[in-house]
Amino acid sequence: MFLFTLPSILCLGFYFFMIRKPLTENKNPIFKKLNYYGVKSVNNNDTTFIEIEKFTALTQEGQSFGNDILGQRYCIVSFINYDDMFATPRVLAQLYTAQEKMKHLKKLSILSLNTNPNPKGVQQMLLLANKVHAQKHKWFFLELQNQNFDAFANKNFWVFGNKVKFDANELMHTLFLMDKQMHLRGIYDATYVEDVKRLVDECSVLDAEYRFEENRK
Repeated sequence: MFLFTLPSILCLGFYFFMIRKPLTENKNPIFKKLNYYGVKSVNNNDTTFIEIEKFTALTQEGQSFGNDILGQRYCIVSFINYDDMFATPRVLAQLYTAQEKMKHLKKLSILSLNTNPNPKGVQQMLLLANKVHAQKHKWFFLELQNQNFDAFANKNFWVFGNKVKFDANELMHTLFLMDKQMHLRGIYDATYVEDVKRLVDECSVLDAEYRFEENRK
């Protein structure tokens, strides 16, 4: 009887002291929060990070879309160009794989911004969304409205490692993880399978971070 009871006692002790106690005291040694990218300012050891500015856009269905519609959702952000026959198809293929692996993350959205707005943009976005089997209400193809794309991208996304800016060619195959507060929490190269795997893992980490915070309320 003791041989069966001892493992149960050890498991209960491990859970209480190594998991539950650190979690309730906000000193969790097992789960780590993701880093922030894009330092905006540092004042008395208080660091402020870049926050993606408000934007308005049209979706592949011609509907209005903006920060307010995202609400309490976190996002993967990518960039597409219909004239690009190299980077865009590869990125979309990786995003489809990520979409299929993360169907269980109900508060995750995928945003693909058109870098070259044009009169046929909505029609092109809808065709492309259907072609890659974009999940409705989860993966949005967007075209900015009343905003210059280059200025928007330069201000909000051309940061890497908090220091180095990269060029437009790199932007086309780069994926960003944006949290509910519109901060950048991850940067990934969509041309590398391992980086996309890391993206999938870190989306789960961010989701767990929010669920942990909700459970503490």
